[in-house]
Amino acid sequence: MKKNNLFVFIRCLVVFIFLGTTIVFAQEEQEEKKGFVYQEMNKRDPFMPLVTTTGELVNVKREYMLSDLALEGIMTNANGNIAIINGQIIRKNDRVGDFLIEEITSDTVTLLKGTQRSTLRLTKEE
Repeated sequence: MKKNNLFVFIRCLVVFIFLGTTIVFAQEEQEEKKGFVYQEMNKRDPFMPLVTTTGELVNVKREYMLSDLALEGIMTNANGNIAIINGQIIRKNDRVGDFLIEEITSDTVTLLKGTQRSTLRLTKEE
C-alpha cells in the first residue's frame, strides 16, 4: 500500500512540474509577442522617420503645457545658472517648446509664453 501511495505521489509531482513549466513558457511567449515599447521620456523616438513618404519634413517639435514641465535641478556657475527641465539642460533665453526661459535663480525658473509669465519652483525631496 505504501509503494502504491508513493507511486501516486511521484506521478502527481511529475504532472505538476510538467504543467508548471508549460504555463511559464506560455507566459514568456505572450510577452515576446508584445514586442518592444519605446519609453520616450520627453525625447523624440529615434526610430520615427523625419521625412514623410512625400518628402516633407516631419514636425518633431513637442508642444508642452506648463503642467508637463518638471524642474529637476538648478546648477550655479560663474557664467550663470543652468536648469534641468524634463531631463534637458536649459540656459537663459533657451526654449522648451513654446516657452522662453526668461530667468533662472537659485530655486526658480521663470518662463514666458507670449505675454504669460510662469514660474517653476525647485522642490526639496524629503
